[in-house]
Amino acid sequence: MKSELSALDMHYLIRELNVLIDGKIDKIFLDKNTLLLQFHIPNQGKKLLKIILPEFIFFTEHKGEVPYPNKLCMTLRKFLNNARLRKIEQKGFERIIDFVFERKEGVFSLIIELFSTGNIILTKQDYTIIVAQKYKKFSQRVIRGGVKYDYPKKEINVLNLYLDEIKKTIKNSDKESIVKTLAIDLGLGGVYAEEICLLAGIDKNKKTVSDKETELLYKQIKIILSKKIKPVLYTEVDVTPFELEKYKDSEKNYFKSFSEALDFYLTKKIDATKKEKSKAETKKESIIKIIKKQEQDIEKLEENVLENQEKGELIYNNYQLIDEILATLKKAREKYSWKEIKAKLKNHKTIKEINEKEKKVVIEI
Repeated sequence: MKSELSALDMHYLIRELNVLIDGKIDKIFLDKNTLLLQFHIPNQGKKLLKIILPEFIFFTEHKGEVPYPNKLCMTLRKFLNNARLRKIEQKGFERIIDFVFERKEGVFSLIIELFSTGNIILTKQDYTIIVAQKYKKFSQRVIRGGVKYDYPKKEINVLNLYLDEIKKTIKNSDKESIVKTLAIDLGLGGVYAEEICLLAGIDKNKKTVSDKETELLYKQIKIILSKKIKPVLYTEVDVTPFELEKYKDSEKNYFKSFSEALDFYLTKKIDATKKEKSKAETKKESIIKIIKKQEQDIEKLEENVLENQEKGELIYNNYQLIDEILATLKKAREKYSWKEIKAKLKNHKTIKEINEKEKKVVIEI
């Protein structure tokens, strides 16, 4: 299951996002970690860009519920409403996208970080931070208002990789396998690192590789960076911008764009999550109802216990009187009928009712 976009995914996705260049922002919505940017593109109409932090960014046909704007959303609207998008850039080979907007008040950058917990950062033209979703302090950089935005940089940018650099990286890597060196040190991610090893014919679990094998890996990296986009959804497995050899036996569906494939996959995934959540909520509500009913039953039982305890104490304290009444009634029954006994006891201070059918005597004590 795809859980996030890799830097390589974003490299290909940027090609599709470039259709937004010169488009104007119509609306901005922000709900917790989901940012929606609605663009109006000349001669094309509306495009809705969905950003789910810290994992995904893609065009969508599903706006969903529109939340009430929070403080960050209002700030973004203040600076970016009706602004035209002039540039989209992936920072290095990082999971960071810089959207450069222009309006009469000036130039602004909306920076989306799709790593760690994700972040939304708005800056001035000189990259001084205006506002951020999360303010943080790292060992090498700080995210807070009034300071210059600086993104975390890897020593190697795979997009400008030279053979000597990959040889040096592999040689100096402390990772236990070549696939992890490619995935982590070069930032290619696990799926594409495995694909490169597979296409190069190299065991991904090897720790060291020869110069010849390094050249094969380098060649496959260059090939995978320049593929023609042919988006594929591998059912219940992955979504990729082009076909992968490692998934050749998986069921697959093709899409017109990488965004369309992601939108289909994630909407289906979100709907499934909502259904599971709904089932869980229904089950939870049912359990809560059972618990409340049990609590009410317990409360009623406790009331009955208390009431019976009080009755028992009354009986105990008035045992002699009750015994005398019962003895008198028993003796009277030898001479009189119940009708006669009732008539004689009509205004009795203690005996209030006699029910011969139920063999019950009601007394007031």
